[in-house]
Amino acid sequence: MSIVKKIVKADNINLRKWINFYPLFWFTGIRYKISSNYRTMDIKIPLRWYTRNNNGAMFGGVMLLASDPFPALLFQKIYPFTIAWTKKHSIEYLRPAYSSVTARIEIDDNILVQINNQFEVSKSSEISFDYYFYDRQNNKVAKVTTTCFLKKKAFTS
Repeated sequence: MSIVKKIVKADNINLRKWINFYPLFWFTGIRYKISSNYRTMDIKIPLRWYTRNNNGAMFGGVMLLASDPFPALLFQKIYPFTIAWTKKHSIEYLRPAYSSVTARIEIDDNILVQINNQFEVSKSSEISFDYYFYDRQNNKVAKVTTTCFLKKKAFTS
């Protein structure tokens, strides 16, 4: 079992604290703050010399890296009886980011109602939603669209 699987499944390992020390995120300076109910996640990416592109703006791949796996991880924490993964993830860059950027992933009641309704008629659920990255001047710099797939685990007795 991979270390990521162990951390996601383990009750005694706090995903909310561990995620900031994962080497890929730690080295790029990406910081995460996850709410205790796993329904909200704040992402902050500093603009550093090694995250800049040739024009001095933030390299778009850093925003993609920072946003990709987390909606599925949050869903797996909210619905521990499921296996969740990112089925589709896209980012549309709206303007260059010449400063640090922030994003907030919010899994609101409407999203949970949609998932629960799909689970009533099926063993799986597919949900899509959008969120944005903002620069220091609160301008939208990127739109992220994520589709997560959740499947109920097969239990054997």
